[in-house]
Amino acid sequence: MSQASLHEAAKAARQKTRAARPPQRRTRDVQTRKYLKAVRAKPAPVTLKTRLSAALHAGSAFLSTLACMMLGAAVLLNWSDASASLSAAPAAQPMLAAQTLDVDFDGVADLSTPVDGGVRGRDVYGRGSFGASRDGGRRRHHGADFAAEPGADVLAPIAGEVTLVGAAYERTSGYNFVEIRDPRLQLSARVFYVAPGVHVGQSVAAGEVIGAAQDLSRRYPRGITNHVHVELRNRHRELLDPARTLPAADYDQPAEANYAAFVRARSLARR
Repeated sequence: MSQASLHEAAKAARQKTRAARPPQRRTRDVQTRKYLKAVRAKPAPVTLKTRLSAALHAGSAFLSTLACMMLGAAVLLNWSDASASLSAAPAAQPMLAAQTLDVDFDGVADLSTPVDGGVRGRDVYGRGSFGASRDGGRRRHHGADFAAEPGADVLAPIAGEVTLVGAAYERTSGYNFVEIRDPRLQLSARVFYVAPGVHVGQSVAAGEVIGAAQDLSRRYPRGITNHVHVELRNRHRELLDPARTLPAADYDQPAEANYAAFVRARSLARR
């Protein structure tokens, strides 16, 4: 036989064998796939449990939505009330409280303005600045005068202990001074022309009220600017300029002035 005849004979044998196979497996596979397709397409039965679960989910979603709406309404109402109260409130007035400095960074004020007024300018009795001429140039002013109306609160310029309360003049009664010493910064301060409200041995904080400013018109009848006189000394008992060491009493003065006073006070404390 030729090669072509052998090939045709083999092909015919294969077709005969394939036709002789039983078709049960292929039929079974087709039926299985049809059954599975039908089962998957069939909707699940609706039971009581399914219905209850759906109802619970719907109720939970409704309650969540309601809670969000109520919260939003409450926020809007509170915002409206706050806006109304802010618009109805009067404008805040600037506070005239003492300005203070914390020199040693312990969270407690160490220096303060003695009163709200600035340094006394020139009047018929001269100037109130530190080192100003006195008695025709024979002596210098040992402190600084800070303008204060009679009866105004006088504040402790430094923190510490009241070590002395005495008379400002030997021959003129009715005028007093208060002395305070700070052992930490080793500073001492005397505040003159103050009706004392403290006693010896009392601890005071910087900026705490120590008395009231006294009326100087009896002592200086020609019209002096009423004031309190402040003297500061370091650990060596050297006089310091209170206007340059204490915080600025003038609220229009730039903040750099207070910072400069802070730096000077720090340098004094380290000497």
